[in-house]
Amino acid sequence: MVHNLKYRCFNLLILLYSTFYIINAQTVGAEFPIATGPDSTFATAFAENYDRFLIVMRKDKPNDGADIICQFVSKSTNLPIGEPIKIGSTVFSYKNMEHAFPQAASDKDNFLVVWSDSIFEQATPTSVVYGCLIQGQEVGIPFEITRGKLVSGFGTLHYNTKTGKFFLASYNNNGLYGHFISVHSGVSITTIQISNLKPRAEYSLAFGDTSYLACWVNDDNDYEVCGQLIGESGAINGPSSGFLIDGSTDPSDNPLYVTYAGTRFIVLFNEENLMDWSIYARFVYEDGTVKDEKPLICRGGALLLPHATVNGTELLATWTRIPRTLNLDSCNVIGRFFDLDCQPIKDEFTIFSALTGKAPCGNLTTYTNGFYYVFTNRVDIKFIPPDEVCFVNGDVYGVTINGPTSVKDRSTKPARFELSQNYPNPFNPETKFRFSIPDRSYVTLKIYNLVGQEVATIVAEELTQGTYTREWKADGTPSGVYLCQLKAGNLSETRKIILMK
Repeated sequence: MVHNLKYRCFNLLILLYSTFYIINAQTVGAEFPIATGPDSTFATAFAENYDRFLIVMRKDKPNDGADIICQFVSKSTNLPIGEPIKIGSTVFSYKNMEHAFPQAASDKDNFLVVWSDSIFEQATPTSVVYGCLIQGQEVGIPFEITRGKLVSGFGTLHYNTKTGKFFLASYNNNGLYGHFISVHSGVSITTIQISNLKPRAEYSLAFGDTSYLACWVNDDNDYEVCGQLIGESGAINGPSSGFLIDGSTDPSDNPLYVTYAGTRFIVLFNEENLMDWSIYARFVYEDGTVKDEKPLICRGGALLLPHATVNGTELLATWTRIPRTLNLDSCNVIGRFFDLDCQPIKDEFTIFSALTGKAPCGNLTTYTNGFYYVFTNRVDIKFIPPDEVCFVNGDVYGVTINGPTSVKDRSTKPARFELSQNYPNPFNPETKFRFSIPDRSYVTLKIYNLVGQEVATIVAEELTQGTYTREWKADGTPSGVYLCQLKAGNLSETRKIILMK
């Protein structure tokens, strides 16, 4: 009884404290289980449509290899929808899981899941990448995407609303490859080579306004962070080996993660020196410019698996921290909010801690429906001599986070649809557009000439309520007067802009 009274008083104090503290700090909600129990599962990717997430996992088989399973999760209740769906299997076991990280993306009607497997071709084992479409609860027949390559990394499958195609990055000893996948009138696949430089397995991919940025670590030295820009049609916009993003000689730059923040890509990567581990950021523009700035994201302990998501003018970065003592009960998934220059706007905070002897590992992050979502695996960490580390006996959890917005700020979120005048105007050749949308909508921001012909598409994606800034580089566009039109649902607004070269 005394214990319960103390417990209730403690909770009351926490509640009162939180009532005031929430004005300046993020709040982490209650965890929700996605896959727990005796089976060993490990989430590697997710995708979403309007009302649900699809969580993609490996479920270890008793002997070797793993099944590829998917679980729908409701955005409104955070509860699983139906039973897990098995869509395929792989011979790659937990010991070499980095070579077979299933990926997922959605075009809102279909979910596409891809994974690596291996077959015998003329008595020789050959890696194969498979894909499978899920529409509603209906699972399609797996189809072959490519042979002799592997799929891994983080966020390496995307859907482009402008082209209506998925884009997947794969790799082998000869370099990094891209696959444009169309599924709307039968499956059609076009393959290109992104780079002839062999990457480490943990690479990443993001889409900006007009191009993709693939990032990887040079497999030869484990410290050079490289990138390549790929146009929507498959044109390579850099040298055949890619370009250098970061050349620090501190090792262990993998795994890394790249996301897009309105006007430029943000690349997050590890560095390890004699004293500690750190995660840094680099900024890459769609013209291939790499900024000199190298903001520090975090430092201390073994820092793994950086991930990030952007909402308007703020970025939530997440990572897994393992203490140097290797005390697994002290492992945590950590988060911190930054502005889009990667300057911190709040302190670090714990998202997941160890539970029932299992350490949290991995942190898939997104922003949707007014919340940040983070998914993790709680695992046993198995050490295999001499220096191999494996994750086994995994469970999968999720959590929601309110961003660091004050109560006052929440009431001043944009209540109306608005397109501000671009700045500068007149301009040459770059200008910025600022716009606000009051509700979650599919938004387009397009440039037209005075006879109504479309000149450029700056935005064509689903956005949540908020205020956004986008940049347009009018290289190759002649001087003149143009119209910029913002559309969201039934709402539309147009501004006159002047390009003066």
